[in-house]
Amino acid sequence: ARLSDEQLAMIDELREMCLKAAPTVTRSTLGRSDREDELVDWLVDHGADERWAGPLAETGVTTEALDALARIVEGDVLTATIAWMSAGCNVRTLAGEIESAAERIHQLVGSIKGFTHMDQAQIATPVDIRQGLLDTLAVLGGKCRSKNAQCILALADDLPLTIGVGAELNQVWMNLIDNALDAIPAEGRIEVSAAQELDRVVVRISDNGPGIPAELQARIFEPFFTTKGVGKGTGLGLDIARRMLKRHNGEIALESAPGRTEFQVRLPIAPA
Repeated sequence: ARLSDEQLAMIDELREMCLKAAPTVTRSTLGRSDREDELVDWLVDHGADERWAGPLAETGVTTEALDALARIVEGDVLTATIAWMSAGCNVRTLAGEIESAAERIHQLVGSIKGFTHMDQAQIATPVDIRQGLLDTLAVLGGKCRSKNAQCILALADDLPLTIGVGAELNQVWMNLIDNALDAIPAEGRIEVSAAQELDRVVVRISDNGPGIPAELQARIFEPFFTTKGVGKGTGLGLDIARRMLKRHNGEIALESAPGRTEFQVRLPIAPA
């Protein structure tokens, strides 16, 4: 049957609602569940498929608007209209998720490329410590999320450059931050800061794990020495970090007490 101008106008209005995001309350799990239940009840009452409630719940479509549609469109035309709207909403939602996933992949690939310095020769050049730390944290993002860790960053925007091999310095950040993530409990906290102090760039990486016993701190940089459980560490990460920093005229120090461990890395600033 041919639809009237009034019916077409109402359908266009609902289509516009489909393009809008759902109300703020639905961003919570409970709010979205309540909204979806409300739409399911409406669809069942009007003889429509309740599976359409999911896609509609992600949009700005309201039951009041659906009531207005039901007053001027009936039967098969009503169910066909709602099915068409639901399918359109679902397609847009999936397209948005694909776009977001592609953007995340693009960012991760960029971070990995920056982390490895794969397009640069392995020679000493001016190095942006701030960007290296950001790339390292992006590479370790999955591990942070798996532990629901709180990561606090305090990286100075005007951080001066240092001289070195970017890939090697990033390996230092990787070892230190990875160790911090291993040390903290679920929902623990790590802090990463970087700032200029006199003629040095100082990077501090700390965690709220149990700490390193005082009697073991003097051995922490020895090869094959580890405080991790059997099979969980090689004991080479901190030794490698120390050796790499020595080649960069840098220094590494440790401060640890129950509930807080901090590694401090000091690197010379690149000449102007």
